[in-house]
This record gives sequence, structure tokens and C-alpha cells, in this order.
Amino acid sequence: MPVNLNALIRYKTIDLCLRNTAVLVDVDYLIKQCSEALYDSTGNKSGVSERTIRNDIRILRSDILGFNAPIIVKDGVYRYTDNDYSIFKTSFSEIELLMEIQELLVEEFHNITNKNLPILLERLSSITKKNVLPEFLPKPPTTFDKRIGGFDNYSTDLDKYLRAQNVKKSFWIKPKPIVLKWGFVFRVIIK
Repeated sequence: MPVNLNALIRYKTIDLCLRNTAVLVDVDYLIKQCSEALYDSTGNKSGVSERTIRNDIRILRSDILGFNAPIIVKDGVYRYTDNDYSIFKTSFSEIELLMEIQELLVEEFHNITNKNLPILLERLSSITKKNVLPEFLPKPPTTFDKRIGGFDNYSTDLDKYLRAQNVKKSFWIKPKPIVLKWGFVFRVIIK
């Protein structure tokens, strides 16, 4: 079993133990819980050393992996200073995430064929307050575009699809129910 997977199992187990406020969590308890978790996951009976647990706690407290866990130890008992904290709840600021997405989309603009990408970039730009070059934004509408109100050919695609299904428009003949297929839906969305 890869060592890094063992470390992840230990981090997860330490996190679960520190979140459980009903138990006094000391090094011996963490050794026991991590050894059991590793045995359950990998079948490894060798166990975990005290040095490994102390090193794991040091890593969780530090910025090495970006956790910066608020772990304190008092009289040999470990706990989080924030009862709601979990290493799996560490979050990226939503604005930071949107800015990263916006930068990625601008970098890959010419590799993405979705015609709605400029609209998405425009909306992201308005949320993040980070300007995007005009070449990546939607083109101003022409007179014809203004008249049709932005239907973006969806109605013509639907008309073509319905004609291909031979939908009868007769008053006296009961038409077959129209069943839209996923392939058609995805083609319209992806265009």
C-alpha cells in the first residue's frame, strides 16, 4: 500500500478523533484508532508509532498541506480549538475559486468550442470584478439579433427535430406524443 495513502487514512482518522468531543484524545488513543483504521483499510497489522502520530499532528497544524488545523494540546489531550473544524471543511473563498475558474477559462478560451463561453466570462467578470479583455466577451448584438430576442436558434433546432419526427398537425388525427431524446437535448445545449 502506498505510504501517502496510509498518511491520508491517518489524517482522516485523526480528524475524526479530534472532532469527537465526547472522548479525551491522547497520543495512545490516536495510535490505537489509526492502527485500527489502517488494518481495516489495508490489512496492515504493523500499527502506527507515536513518532508517526506526532509528525502527522505537526503536519496538520502546519501550512505544508494547507490545513493549518487549530489543534491544541492540554495535559496530553488533543482537540480542535474550533469544535466545527474539520480538515475536510477547509474551504477556498468562493470569490477566489471563481477568479481561478475565470482565469482558466480565459487561458483555454480558444480550445473550448461552447458558444456560451463569452457570456459565462462576462458574468464571472461582473461577479469577481476582474476585467476580461474584450476579445473574450460577447460581441454586441446586431439589429437582427435584437429583433429575434436571443433565441439562439433553439426554436429552429426544435422545429427541425419535430419535422424529423413527422409530427402531424392535423386537427382530426391524434398526434403521437413527442419524446425528446437526450442526444437532441445535449446537441442543443452544447452548440
